[in-house]
Amino acid sequence: MKCKRILSLLTVVVIWVCMLPSGVFAADIASGYGWVIDEDGLLTITSDSGMTDWVDNRYEYKDYVKSVYVSRFVTSISNSAFYNCQNLERFDFDGSGSIGDSAFSYCTSLTSITIPSSVTSIERFAFNHCESLTSITIPSSVTSIGEAAFNYCESLTLVNILSGVTSIGNNAFYHCTSLTLVTIHNSVTSIEHDAFSYCTSLTSVTIPDSVTTISESLFAHCTSLTSVTIPDSVTSIEKYAFYKCESLTSITIPSSVTTISESLFAHCTSLTSVTIPDSVTSIEKYAFYKCESLTSITIPSSVTSISDSAFSQCTSLTSVTIPSSVTNIGDGAFTYCSSLVDVYYSGSSSDWDSITKASSIGTIEYAFYHFNSSTEHDYTVSVEYDWSIDDSGASCDIILTCSECG
Repeated sequence: MKCKRILSLLTVVVIWVCMLPSGVFAADIASGYGWVIDEDGLLTITSDSGMTDWVDNRYEYKDYVKSVYVSRFVTSISNSAFYNCQNLERFDFDGSGSIGDSAFSYCTSLTSITIPSSVTSIERFAFNHCESLTSITIPSSVTSIGEAAFNYCESLTLVNILSGVTSIGNNAFYHCTSLTLVTIHNSVTSIEHDAFSYCTSLTSVTIPDSVTTISESLFAHCTSLTSVTIPDSVTSIEKYAFYKCESLTSITIPSSVTTISESLFAHCTSLTSVTIPDSVTSIEKYAFYKCESLTSITIPSSVTSISDSAFSQCTSLTSVTIPSSVTNIGDGAFTYCSSLVDVYYSGSSSDWDSITKASSIGTIEYAFYHFNSSTEHDYTVSVEYDWSIDDSGASCDIILTCSECG
């Protein structure tokens, strides 16, 4: 009789247990001092010592982690805390401080992250190669975004940088190939080189008037970029800044800029219009190389030097205006400008002859020259070659022909 009662009791207990939700008696996958991973892959870290202990043990358990919750008692995310947690999809953080170097680097499944307003900095490589992350809002508490912080986040489409951020490190959003919109608040004073390079879906950008320098290769290879607003606060645009922006059609350079840097607009094959202010004194080598849609260019009277290949392979260029202030034209400055017909020069023909020119400045040598003097006529240039070779080599004669006198 007693045995029957015990058996009946065990049967009831078994039935009751079977009716409970499956997670009630779920065992944790792993735990340490201040952290635990449950069977659903949720990693909870409750203290700074828990963060330290997790980092010490992460390589053993990282593949179990699908989501992370870090409590308000944690003061920072340690360097490489979740490095290569490739199954991590979601991260929630109630703590403060900084997100450390490479904290989420190579978390290739991470789609969502909430950065609280208590975070003050995002360090270098923090979200490097988070290839599934689609959007991010940088709160106003953050003052700096480190080097390559979102490098190769190839699914990132939207970045909103709120007031508070003062600096964006080099390569910060490098190769974010899906990024179409970035909002930069005017608290930002420094954007370092290559920060948005290879953002091939970015169509427009407004640089805030708190920025004074557009750094080297900042928007290089942004092949969909059609519009750029550069404020008057900018005094320097460094080399390659807009290199190979193949969809850029026009740009106005502010009057505070003094140099058109090396390869600044090289391979901007859709560029049809550019305004060069009279603050510019030099146009450096390859500045407009292969701007194949540029039809005319007016060089202001402040310019003294046009460097090597500055306008080389501008195949649609039909006219160029050159001021008498120019004292030097570099090698191949206008080479392969196959459509160039007219050169408007503000000085006399003798002024033109006095310019220091390379041995060959390109197809500009064969254009129709318009000199700005009442005593001067217009001239065309032709070249006669003598292909007989003697001890002095082959020779050629450059002949100026007056359009009125013959």
